Amino acid sequence: MFGLELDGQYFRFAVAHFGIKTSGNAFHALLSPLIRHWQITYDVRIILWVDDICVIVPNKCTEQDTCSGADNYPEFSRCKLRAWELDAQFTKDIKALHFETNRKDGPPTTLAFFLGLGFDTVTMDFWVPLDKVQIFATSYKKLHTRGEATRREIAEVVGKLMWWNPAIFNVKLLSKGLQHMTGGVDGETRWDEIVKFSEMSLRELLFWAHNMVEMATRRKTMILPRLEDLEIEWARLEAGGTSSSEGISFPLRGWLVTDGGPDGWGATLWLPGVKEPLLGSGKWRPEDIASGKTRQQAWREGWSVILVVLAFLPQMQGGAILHYNNCSCVVKVLRDGSANSDILHQQALELWQFMARYGIMLFSGLVPRDRVIDLGADGLSRSEGKDWGGYGLNSAVWRRVRDTATTAGKTLTVDLFASSSNNKYQCFHSFHHTQCTEGADTFDCLS
Repeated sequence: MFGLELDGQYFRFAVAHFGIKTSGNAFHALLSPLIRHWQITYDVRIILWVDDICVIVPNKCTEQDTCSGADNYPEFSRCKLRAWELDAQFTKDIKALHFETNRKDGPPTTLAFFLGLGFDTVTMDFWVPLDKVQIFATSYKKLHTRGEATRREIAEVVGKLMWWNPAIFNVKLLSKGLQHMTGGVDGETRWDEIVKFSEMSLRELLFWAHNMVEMATRRKTMILPRLEDLEIEWARLEAGGTSSSEGISFPLRGWLVTDGGPDGWGATLWLPGVKEPLLGSGKWRPEDIASGKTRQQAWREGWSVILVVLAFLPQMQGGAILHYNNCSCVVKVLRDGSANSDILHQQALELWQFMARYGIMLFSGLVPRDRVIDLGADGLSRSEGKDWGGYGLNSAVWRRVRDTATTAGKTLTVDLFASSSNNKYQCFHSFHHTQCTEGADTFDCLS
């Protein structure tokens, strides 16, 4: 790593050159003990990219909500002084190991660029310079026009996207097709082999070419909220409290429930400080019904989310939305995509692209079927109104019912108040006509 011997003389490299593939690994191995020492001793965070080191010094301010980052603010001045002291200590530690520090090293700051990635530790945002993004979008457009590239070229653009992931939403999810084109490649010749883009990767290239500049104008917060955090935030807003998300890039805009029924879709959207929800509904397209898609619950639930976001776009744009649905596979697909269903994954891609374009953050969670009914989304998705047959017993309660009947010496044989989706016995009566029901309108049957 450090040099070579030639004609009895030893020559040492002034810097590690790129001809030695293991130099990066060797540098990391040598520096790792020092990095761990810094992290433990000084309570700092480290971003290490080959031989570039970014040290993040946590804020020790006791009044973080009022600190604006002004130099004349006492708490901020103390934080900045601590950063300067750590900078001097770390430089001394590196030189003690006989490493050379770069003359371009930047002083402690709250606003800087690190390898093309901007960060602001006062507003806690990441961003990418728009001029770099424009160049990158143009290169994607050229690759799409060509329709082919070497695997090395593809890996280069994917690597750039991955590096910008902290600053731009859904990078990993919206580049899976491109990532797959370089997966498992070994050998120098295969990296320089020209390959045609897959249909999925072509769609991704076109999306980034057309939307990356717009997406880069929205700064991404360094620490994204969790679903549980937003639920606490919503409870505070409902209790009449003030929002703790004011001034951040993606404040909490609403609380959404969606449902995909046999005839169409329905949704209820609650807005902060408003007692009654906004209602949305619509019917499935004839071509979707004819193709058989509407017979699949997962398709209905996934497509309904896309239509709901389109319907409530003015209320959702530029904010975070708490979203609930009773289909577990759809909740998972909206978060991670699907490796098993092309239809569901394509729905997720369409939704991610739309949300990224309009700056919407959707945090999806699972709720029981009866909760969707209570909150009104189910009734809006059905021509006959609320699905009374959608209410059902969970497995624990159902076991108790059977055990009680057995103890009393009784045998359960017929299921009233049921539907084809939740009946416990083959013989059942339903409120509305449904497949395999013994009779419709349970209440009339009882009378």
